[in-house]
Amino acid sequence: MNKKLKYWDIKSELQKGIIHNNYFFTDVESFLKDKAFRKLKTAIVPPSVMDFNFDMFFGEETKANEVLEALQTPPMLSDKKLVILRNFQSMHIAYKKKMVEYLEKPIQGVVFVIESDKVNTRSGLYAKITKLAHTYYFYHPYNESEAIRFLREESPALNKTIDSDAARIMVDYIGLNFQELHGELEKVALYSGGRTHITPEDVQACIGISKGNTIYELQNALTQRNLGQSIKVLENLMANNMSPVLIVIMLTRFYTTLWDILVQRFQQNKSKTEIERSLGGWGSKSFMNSSEFYSLENFETIFALLLEADRKLKSLDIKLNKTILEMMIYRLCKNV
Repeated sequence: MNKKLKYWDIKSELQKGIIHNNYFFTDVESFLKDKAFRKLKTAIVPPSVMDFNFDMFFGEETKANEVLEALQTPPMLSDKKLVILRNFQSMHIAYKKKMVEYLEKPIQGVVFVIESDKVNTRSGLYAKITKLAHTYYFYHPYNESEAIRFLREESPALNKTIDSDAARIMVDYIGLNFQELHGELEKVALYSGGRTHITPEDVQACIGISKGNTIYELQNALTQRNLGQSIKVLENLMANNMSPVLIVIMLTRFYTTLWDILVQRFQQNKSKTEIERSLGGWGSKSFMNSSEFYSLENFETIFALLLEADRKLKSLDIKLNKTILEMMIYRLCKNV
């Protein structure tokens, strides 16, 4: 297979009733692996016969013959059974080879999942496994778009939908961590009560992000060098308890993205289409538009101002926080 399959692919396949004999799960995102295991169990093994038709082993403590015995035992009172072998990378090499031999001639009705940490699948034993088993790569979220997609796809399981801006705010506030995002999504879903749609206001109220103006409005005002609007939005953010340090962090991420766009455009000679694709799709046009208001020469000053504000916020009296940020905003509007 040319395309690297991911969690979204196995989720889609199971929704369509597609189940394979052999699976190989690899890479480091354990939270999504656990979700995939649960979905496989639900799809394959009825709860009433789970004790007869589900086995899980761990490579560091299991011998090959124990796994083979489970694989060779036919399903009971069911058409299929599920056998999972976790931490395959920790298994003795001789036992690993036995597992690969089984993959070459799997038993129908027995679904076998081999799971490993991140390994080299381009050569050796693992390359052979990828040819014998449907292979899925479980990565950490690699950009905001991937994390936002996760929130939007997980919401229906909580009988909710989530507003695009609400998902974006959550990702900006919490970061690129599937497990933490899922935990916060559950909290926000509970907070929203009987309403089926999660809004930015729900997110702001539940996890303590500022109400009213958002960091995106501050970014837009700074892009336009609109000092009056920038100060007004900043005051609103602080009045609603947005952390001053978080404001600087999010502005740093914003300006870093703009800097990266300009580097790709003017130093690497990439087309706008290529650059938008590198941004992951979500909000790419907005970033591209904002980048038109800057040149690469601006960013030495921009990053120096952000660094100076960050240092002062962390070292001076908190009573000075508002003044520190106001001075930073003034200079970002007037000196850039």
